Amino acid sequence: MTKIKFINARFADPDESEFALKRRFEWHLRKLRALQDGVSSKVPGDFEDELRWNEDLIAVRLSEKDRNKVLRRARRVMGARAKVSGLNHLSSDDRRVLKAFRGGADLVGIDSEHRADEIATAIHAEMPWMAAATDLLWEAMRRSVRVGEPRFRLPPVLLDGPPGIGKSVWSRELGRHLGVPRCGIEGTAEQASFVVNGSQRGWDGFSRPAPANYRPEPLREPDRGD
Repeated sequence: MTKIKFINARFADPDESEFALKRRFEWHLRKLRALQDGVSSKVPGDFEDELRWNEDLIAVRLSEKDRNKVLRRARRVMGARAKVSGLNHLSSDDRRVLKAFRGGADLVGIDSEHRADEIATAIHAEMPWMAAATDLLWEAMRRSVRVGEPRFRLPPVLLDGPPGIGKSVWSRELGRHLGVPRCGIEGTAEQASFVVNGSQRGWDGFSRPAPANYRPEPLREPDRGD
């Protein structure tokens, strides 16, 4: 399935946790100490000698100071990775959600015009009163096949109509037939448009402390005619 890069961010290797880095650094330190003490390195391809080498490394003693130093280094590496990831300003919950796009987002295409006909027919059979929207979808799917697009792209569609006629159901059926997830946003419950169209980059530092020389303007009483 074709994929597309969804966000400009660097996702860390899930196996490269702070604990994993600490263990790797400790193991590397054991190797350095063992060689300094004159322990013979392992012979490549010799299984028995590799067991001997691992036992020698396990026997190397690391002090509490060594372990703390290794831990600090692992945390510095994790911190540096977080800074260049492009996700450091997000909460842990938001970063966890975005991990789904680590390898990019799957692109869903329409295999043939026959498949476009099947999808449009199925939706129309379920909701014939939404024929205008279904016809627009049908034409878009067939055009996508004719043009040879690697994925299906439906232009923005505004479904306008009274409550209860099936606008949300139509969109759910579309997602089901295409095999793509659907995200619903209840507009009547939102206080701002950020959830739909995002916010300007300048708002990124909105929650940061104000500069030391910042002096807010005094509030004034509104005019009686306001």
